[in-house]
Amino acid sequence: MTDRNSAFTLIELLIVVAIIGILAAIAVPNFLNAQIRAKIAKTESEMSSYVTGAEMYRMDNGDYHPHNHTPWQNKYLTTPIAYFSTPPRDVFEKENLSDAWQLKFGEYHLERIYYPDGTLWLDPRLRVPNNPEAVQRGLKNKPYSYELWSVGPNGVLDFNENGIVGFTFYMTSNGMHSYGDIVWIRP
Repeated sequence: MTDRNSAFTLIELLIVVAIIGILAAIAVPNFLNAQIRAKIAKTESEMSSYVTGAEMYRMDNGDYHPHNHTPWQNKYLTTPIAYFSTPPRDVFEKENLSDAWQLKFGEYHLERIYYPDGTLWLDPRLRVPNNPEAVQRGLKNKPYSYELWSVGPNGVLDFNENGIVGFTFYMTSNGMHSYGDIVWIRP
């Protein structure tokens, strides 16, 4: 004979399931945000490595590697001298990013601010308007200033609100999934 008082009641089981559901509802978004934070940290680390390779190339050759929008845009950083073995890949870039920009290859992208003679090529005040501190640093360090960017957590190029060919700077304070690209202005 079994004792009827030793089993769980349906109400007790429903309460346990409800508590597990509430805990899962709290934990899953935190886990997803942790993944995005890890990707942002990886992106920043790889951008730092890219900057080191680009600066070593500049010191060896007197200028940055040629700029182009092709799948082999960073080949100068791997051959004939390997500043890194393979160009780092943008973890946020999706396959269908932009046909107009021809950026389906997932590499970080360097855009100069000045021509080698010191004339302005791309004005960072228009291209990255919501990061004034970095813009001022870029304008001061001519002719060796450039933008290095990743598409950011939303996986697309985010143009600024003025419709000018430029990017909106990603800020984690706006939330993990916020609008904007991860843009570094160097040096």
